[in-house]
This record gives sequence, C-alpha cells and structure tokens, in this order.
Amino acid sequence: MDTPTEKAPDLTRRRRPDPAGPDTELDAALAAAVHRAGASAGAVFLLDRDPVLVMAVAYGLPSGLTAAWRRIPLTSPLPVCDAVLQDRFVWVGSQEDLARSYSRIAVALPYRLALAAAPLSGTRRVWGALLLIFPADHPEHATPRERKDITTRARLLARLLDDAERPPALMGQVRTAVHAHATAGAAPDQVLTRTNRLLADLDPGLLVSCLYAQLDLTRRQATIASAGHPPPLLRRPTGRGHVLTVESGPLLGVDTTAAYPLTTLPLPDRTLLALYTDGLVEVPGTDASRNAAELAGLLTHSRAATPDRLIDGLVHHTWPTGRHTDDIALLVLDVAPP
Repeated sequence: MDTPTEKAPDLTRRRRPDPAGPDTELDAALAAAVHRAGASAGAVFLLDRDPVLVMAVAYGLPSGLTAAWRRIPLTSPLPVCDAVLQDRFVWVGSQEDLARSYSRIAVALPYRLALAAAPLSGTRRVWGALLLIFPADHPEHATPRERKDITTRARLLARLLDDAERPPALMGQVRTAVHAHATAGAAPDQVLTRTNRLLADLDPGLLVSCLYAQLDLTRRQATIASAGHPPPLLRRPTGRGHVLTVESGPLLGVDTTAAYPLTTLPLPDRTLLALYTDGLVEVPGTDASRNAAELAGLLTHSRAATPDRLIDGLVHHTWPTGRHTDDIALLVLDVAPP
C-alpha cells in the first residue's frame, strides 16, 4: 500500500489549540463517532510530513495523553500506526492484549480498557486513523456490527477530509441524479438504488446519506426510503410527537448491491412531518438519538406554532447559541384540513 505523506487540508487546521473544544467539522464528526460507538474517548490522527501521525482533534482524552501523543512517528508500535500502514481495523480487547502487542500504550494506560483503531481511507489516500477508547466494562471482543460501525465512522471522517479537496460540482451531480430519477417517476427505493450505483462510478470513495420521501396527496400517504439518514420527526393528529421508525439501508457509496426498504406513512389531516440533516441533531458532547427524541417532544408542545416558528424553535433547541458546527437543512410538512 502506498502511504501518502501530503499534509491534511486546511479543514483540520482551523481549530483552536485546545483539542477538547468542538469548533470545527472534524471535532463534531469525532464526537459523533465516539457517542455512536459507545466509546468514552477518541482522537483523529492525520498523516503529516516526515512521516508522522499528528493528533488533529481529541475528545474525552486526558490532557496528559494528548500532549504525549500529539506527534507519533508512523513506524511506532501503536494501533493507529498499524491501522494506517496495514490499512486495516485494529482491535485491542484487554490489558493483556495491550501489554502483549503494544507495550508502549500499556505503560501509558495501566488500567483495564479496550480500544479500536481504523484507517481513514479516502478516495486517493489514507488520511490517518481514528482511535476510540472504550471503558473497562466493554466485552473483550468487538462484535461484527461494532467493527462495521466503527469502520463506517472512519470512512465518514475520511469523506470529510476528501470533501475539503473535492470540487463542489460532485455533490451537485449527486443531487442532479436524485432529481432526475425522481422526475422519471422511480419509486423512492429505486431512486436511492440507482443513485447509489451512479455514485460508485463518479467517486468510489464518496459516502452520502439521503432520505427520499414521495408524497401522494390523493391517497394522503408518504413513501419513504433512507440511506443512513436521520429518521424524520412525526406529529400525529392526536398531537403526540415522536421519531418515526424507518428501516434504513446503508449510506450511498458503501455497497453497490445495497437495497433500500420502503416505509409507508399515512398522512391524515393535522399530521406534521419534519425532515432534517444530521447537522440538526449531531451536537458534540451529546447523543444524536436523544436530541431527536427531545425535538419530537418539542413538536408535542408546539401545536400552535406556524411552520416557520416551529423550524426556528427546533434549531434553537439543539443549538441555542446559533453556533452550529455543520450545515442544517430542515423541511416541515404540515397537512392542513381542506
């Protein structure tokens, strides 16, 4: 495997010196990876010249460790180095495994834990590695699902770095493909399936989440397909809000043979449906699923609000200071009686 030594794009260099503060997209993505994996701490290491791995951002790590691991020679006997050099997922499930394979970390972390390292494999290079540290009560072996989830999170981080170099026109092509398939009358699952195949031809390293909802106002129903996208919020005519259960397929770009199940939702009068991007709920230091549940509760208590005011209220609830770390798109459908 060719090991690149190019410097990371400016995206990771606009952060403040204190690695604990989530003020960049990379900080927010790392925090989401830590929480989604059930880890207690994590860090993103990026390849720099020499070559060395540089800790670009950290989450939940003690300051002593961030200082000691800020620059690591790529040839060091460490999990993140193995993940990059061998382009593979690395799992260390116990202190005994740590002492046997990575004695340097065993000295620095003399207590029970488990850790994972996954390469940040981009379209044209390996950017570095994701490190996740798990608490002592984690089982010694990672489940296949955990390994897949961690690897997917690492690919999302790599996509973020790729996007810093990728022309905006590529995402425009993806949006155009969705629009073209939808205009041709394809069902939501087929819109995602065809766009997924096209994406593999455009850029095999690009991963995209997407939720497509087809509205049938005559039958008063919505048909929904999702590719790894946050589920919509729903307020039923009774006034109760909740997170809609949607069976999702993988992100676009993960598997060209993937299928995207359909979810059919009735839309009687006074139903409210809210679609949103992950920037609304993925707040560093919090759980995205819990944030979505809180927003659903907000729908219950905001029945008198107009759609415009409701949108403002939802955004303000998760980002009260207005300094969100990712773009937010929010669409509200309010089914009014005739």
